Amino acid sequence: SVDYSPDGATVASGSFDGTIRLWDVATGELRMELEGGDVQVRRVRFRPDGRELASAGDSGAIHLWDLSSGTVARTIPAQDRNPIHSLSYSPDGARIASVDMNGRVVVWDLASGSPREVVLDGSDVAAGAGERFQFRTVAFHPTQPWLVTTMQPWLVGAADLETGSTVELEYELNDQIGREWRYSPDGRWITFGEDSTVRVLDAETGERRWDAQVLWPDPPALLSHRGWTFLDPARTEDPDGVLAWVEGLLAEDGAKLAPTPDAAALCRLTEDGTLERWEVATRTLAWTVHVEDAVGTGPLGDACTVVTVSATEEGHSVQMQFHRGQDD
Repeated sequence: SVDYSPDGATVASGSFDGTIRLWDVATGELRMELEGGDVQVRRVRFRPDGRELASAGDSGAIHLWDLSSGTVARTIPAQDRNPIHSLSYSPDGARIASVDMNGRVVVWDLASGSPREVVLDGSDVAAGAGERFQFRTVAFHPTQPWLVTTMQPWLVGAADLETGSTVELEYELNDQIGREWRYSPDGRWITFGEDSTVRVLDAETGERRWDAQVLWPDPPALLSHRGWTFLDPARTEDPDGVLAWVEGLLAEDGAKLAPTPDAAALCRLTEDGTLERWEVATRTLAWTVHVEDAVGTGPLGDACTVVTVSATEEGHSVQMQFHRGQDD
């Protein structure tokens, strides 16, 4: 699991080796390493003010880290010792919601550290003959008093935390929802991951607006199932052919790629595990390495990050690696 700090300067990563690492986004350097929270860390989330980090994993407990000291300020004990799969802070940072392996959704009041209410229980939701839904993700709405949950395989529901009533959301998606579900700060858009593609929905209607494979920063453009869409009305052309070149790199070998924020370089990962860093100005390959079990990539400073998934006796191990070329 990874999460950006509110100011975008730091990224936190949780690992199945039990460590949490905080990285400088600009340089890719390790700022802080936190240990002792959980045997396996499945989720990390920054509090909205950026001063605290919540982590959770296989023990079912939620650990609240004071980032000024790098220590656990408080631990919310596990109720049923089920692994936590999803976490979300309320916009004011006063509450945190969790979803465990059994699909149980709990809202915690952080002033007391006790569960304020059990909003929903996935074991009670039937989906027809012989089929049952299970809650997978949870998110606070940024402008409404709603707690929004996604249910496996593809339904979305919400509860009004002020009235206790159910909010009717007409989202019935035809595809599997990933383990990340996020609102835009103004609540207008919803993003979630699916098959290495970011889906963007209209939060009011549930209409799918984009299937974003690449968000290119300069010129600002989005590559979706509709082709390239320019996001800046003043920039509607690609005179240097950069976007066409990027689309060509994406089409080869079922590749995945992500650009640096300044569009100076991009990280590219092919299906056979080849990780590449390309210089955009010259369109030349800077370096290449092979990474076993790689499933995704992204830039961080002058490095390319890689998410790897490998089988273990307990299930699967998810790791984040950092590469800067042949001398890693």
